[in-house]
Amino acid sequence: MDTIKNAKIKYSFLGIDESNIPLFYLGFEYKENQEWKTISTNKITFLDVTFIKDILSTLEVRSWEELPRKFARIKISDGKVIAVGSILEDKWVEVK
Repeated sequence: MDTIKNAKIKYSFLGIDESNIPLFYLGFEYKENQEWKTISTNKITFLDVTFIKDILSTLEVRSWEELPRKFARIKISDGKVIAVGSILEDKWVEVK
């Protein structure tokens, strides 16, 4: 069962893996039962910048560097973030 949480982006990575394929991942922090939890996406590879544009647009930032400390909604399944959404609107990007 998927869970949706409000979270703050704690860290972000956008780079190239050892096979020269672009990849990214995001780490989030959210509060549950008076305790702070940290969770992340899997390492996601992509071949098209449209995916990056979709994340930036959904979270309403102009650059990847603005992501840390930005608030978002996250959809969690099996202990991993599978979608990232706007905190105010019903806009989501799947990251599985």
